[in-house]
Amino acid sequence: MKNTYSIALLAFTFLAFTGPSSSANCDEGDDKSAEPSSAKPSLTLENSTPGKATFLVKGMMCRSCEGKIKTTLKKIDGVKSIEFKKGHHAVVTFDEAKVTPNLLIDAINKAEI
Repeated sequence: MKNTYSIALLAFTFLAFTGPSSSANCDEGDDKSAEPSSAKPSLTLENSTPGKATFLVKGMMCRSCEGKIKTTLKKIDGVKSIEFKKGHHAVVTFDEAKVTPNLLIDAINKAEI
């Protein structure tokens, strides 16, 4: 009986600390008003000035999603920086001779995040 209890406690502890392994079911978000976890991250342009654009990021549920978005955008020649702000906003600075806000939106929509 003691061994069964120990195994159950070990299994519970393991699951509590590892959580789900699939990024498609990422539910680590601390914003309870966020979209369902099945939503794919997408960008909506909120404000744009030469060389800088602010986007609302829908469907971003956790830091892993944020990291994947940053990685995707940093691969684009001309992107200088990406900064995430509260409320699921991303501010991207870029070389306007090489990048447009629509190019950034297309990159996220095509990415496997």
